[in-house]
Amino acid sequence: MLNMHPERTIVTRGLRLESVETIEIVGPFDCIDEQVSQLAKQIIDEGAKDVAFDLRKTSYLTSSGIATMIKVLKKIQQAQGTLSLIGATNDMLGLIKMARLDKYITIVNS
Repeated sequence: MLNMHPERTIVTRGLRLESVETIEIVGPFDCIDEQVSQLAKQIIDEGAKDVAFDLRKTSYLTSSGIATMIKVLKKIQQAQGTLSLIGATNDMLGLIKMARLDKYITIVNS
């Protein structure tokens, strides 16, 4: 049976953890490129260098989400900052490692 009400994604600016600004993604991390990119750009434009995606409430990650991570990672690297992931599941980590992003992104357990 088709899900007529697909899970909605909510992207918000999370708490600041020490010097790291967080972007909280609630729901699926898939076709939300514009929301995440705009928020990341705003955070970087405000002077933050280190950004973390809080994935503790993220239900799943797709290849579109990986593409968004790469886009944001490039912006952060241009600002000489770092990107971290908080609370990624084993399935998410598998995709991240397959894309070889684990060499460029810091993985933090919840």
